[in-house]
Amino acid sequence: MVIRLTISNRSRFDLGIADRVLFTGFISDEEMLRYLSTADICLDPNPSSPLNDVSTWIKVMEYGSCRSRVVSFDLKETRISAADAALYATPNDEAAFARAIVRLMDDPVKRRDMGDYGRARVINDLSWHVTSRNLLAAYAFLFATPSASSPFDR
Repeated sequence: MVIRLTISNRSRFDLGIADRVLFTGFISDEEMLRYLSTADICLDPNPSSPLNDVSTWIKVMEYGSCRSRVVSFDLKETRISAADAALYATPNDEAAFARAIVRLMDDPVKRRDMGDYGRARVINDLSWHVTSRNLLAAYAFLFATPSASSPFDR
């Protein structure tokens, strides 16, 4: 198994793992999708914080679109976004995060099922053709002419 990390400043990361990890630096979107499509497991190591707990990270959607499985800390918005396409670790517990990676490495059936679920979730629930309808409905509600039956007239 080859681990690929995209880290832009290679000199700061002298970890002694160069024979097992490919540090790509900046890569194009096409290369990124190629790498993701071959990944067995993708990581979302964002720690719990007031911002991270309520932020939707695009990488979780990219992982899902490529059938990648995710290991993440158990953050509210990540759980909503990835749902069953991720295996969750106790927030900010690096040892639990590592155990979740190992657990997923050892379970090819779970990885397959999670990848299939993630791809279907992105297509059926999170893609623009679905979310745009929700956005348009919200705008229609907000900008509708108040009627006699509107709750805002009371």
